Amino acid sequence: MSGSLDADFAFTGHYDHTVSGLYLTLYRAYDSHTGRWPNRDPLGEAGGINLYRFVQNNPVDYVDTDGRGIFKLPPIEIPWPKLPPIEIRWPKLPPFPWPKWKPPSINPPNSVRCASYLPFIGSTCDGGKPDSYSAGAYKCCKDFMDKYKCSDKVQCVANCLQAAQANCQTEGSCSKRNDCRKQAHVDYYSKCGFVPVKGVPASCIAIGLTGL
Repeated sequence: MSGSLDADFAFTGHYDHTVSGLYLTLYRAYDSHTGRWPNRDPLGEAGGINLYRFVQNNPVDYVDTDGRGIFKLPPIEIPWPKLPPIEIRWPKLPPFPWPKWKPPSINPPNSVRCASYLPFIGSTCDGGKPDSYSAGAYKCCKDFMDKYKCSDKVQCVANCLQAAQANCQTEGSCSKRNDCRKQAHVDYYSKCGFVPVKGVPASCIAIGLTGL
């Protein structure tokens, strides 16, 4: 028994005419190289004004079983299973402990903290006698700030004494002006609760000896 594995029929069942390279159906020939039908549609104009097309150029939805008719394929219904909705239960997390925001503290330099003494430097009393207190107090204030790291109590004393200085300057008498300043030191050291436990800067001691 002998034979050949070569067949004259293509995968679709149409006759493979090797000489012409065409696939022959019952009523038409198909050219796989051009993807077209070389001869007219047997349906004629009943298949449309284009006589060389196949199933209205829509082989997805239509089929022609023998080349003489066009049939619409029934829709394919796939019964997809109904899946239950997916519920994701997110865990309840405790509130995040956000830190309370505090505005940044503005720490001006000590020359600014003590600047209220500057307008009174060079002032006089007793009708023209030089008053050296304001210049000494300005330096004393800055030295106190440096020594006590601008603590709240030192800042309190500095602010109060500078406010008192403006009031004491209204006195024309040198002695009355100094008495006003001495009383301000006693009052505001007590009011601000400041005790100079780290000592008093030398510039402040000089005010006590010469300025008051």
